[in-house]
Order: sequence, then C-alpha cells, then structure tokens
Amino acid sequence: MIGHLGHILVGLADNIMVGRLGAAPLAAVSLGNSFVFIAFSLGIGFSLAITPLIAEADGEGDIEKGRNYFQHGLILCTVLGLSMFLMLILATPILNYMNQPAEVVELAIPYLNIVAFSMIPLMIFQAFKQFTDGLSQTKYGMQATLIANIVNVVLNFLLIYGIWIFPRLEIKGAALGTLFSRFAMLFRKCIIYKPKGNFKAYFTTVI
Repeated sequence: MIGHLGHILVGLADNIMVGRLGAAPLAAVSLGNSFVFIAFSLGIGFSLAITPLIAEADGEGDIEKGRNYFQHGLILCTVLGLSMFLMLILATPILNYMNQPAEVVELAIPYLNIVAFSMIPLMIFQAFKQFTDGLSQTKYGMQATLIANIVNVVLNFLLIYGIWIFPRLEIKGAALGTLFSRFAMLFRKCIIYKPKGNFKAYFTTVI
C-alpha cells in the first residue's frame, strides 16, 4: 500500500512546492498531471497482472514458469512505458483546446513533455516491483518509492527555487525532479538483485 501511495505522493509534492510560485504554475502542474495520471493508470493496470502469475509459479515451485512470466512482463512494461511516453507527447496539442488560459498551457507543455519521459523508467520499475511483490518481497518496492519521494522533494527544492549552485527552473525544475526520482527508484530496485540469491534464477536465461 505504501509503495502505491508513493507514486501519488510524487505528483502531490510537485503541486505543493510549485504552489509557492503562483496560481498559473500550480494550475499548469495540475493540468499536466491530469494527463499523466490517465496514462499511469493504464500502465499500472497491465503491470498488476504480473504479481498473481509470479505468485502462482512461486507457489508451485516452478522457477522456469516464473522466469518466463517475469521476463515477458518486463518486456510488456517497457513497451508500455515507451507507448505512454509517445501517447503523452502526441496528446500535448490537446492542451490548446481545453479552454485553459494561454499562460497555463504555455507552462504545462514543457512540464508534461519532461514528465512524459519518466513513464519509461516508471513502467520498467513496475515490472520489477510486481515481480518482487509476487514473491512476497514487498518491502523492496516500498523502499524504492520512499527513496524516490525523498529524491523528488530534494531536487524540487533545489531546482524549482534555484538553491545554492542550482539554476532556478521553476516548473521545469519540478518536472526534472520527478524524472530523476523515477530513475532513482528504478536504480534502487535493480541493485537489490545482485546480492539476493533467491532472485538470481529469474535472470539466468536470455529472454
């Protein structure tokens, strides 16, 4: 539950921290995130199918079946991430027809374009997360999403407001914070597999 909540908190943190910049930036982030949420919901729905399949194979003690489910699930989520990215980029012109103020649309477009790219690491992460959830190792997904939220808040603080040596990027800074936090989330998830012998069997053969 905490792992799934962590995804939502990333967008919430963007809204809270951008809100200090004014009404237009806040409206732009909210508008952009409304598009992202639609794509995210579609991707999450597909990725959730991995968990029960892995759990079934694990219960049967069938490593080969579990390996096939995981590896094909990883391919599916990667393709979904790329599709979601392209879908959001292609949907960007729709912002001009939503009866929103021109200032809000102008700010929302670069934000959406950057956050759209984060769909790729997010969906790859989802494949790994649902895989470990199916093996009853749910703490790893929770840890990764908590780390992502910390990275997002820190980078937002530095990039939105231009703290220390960092440039003041305002709404673009929030988008970059989200992007890098999702790469951090994926990186944290990936590094657990090397030392964990119980995961090794799922990576031993080529897809």
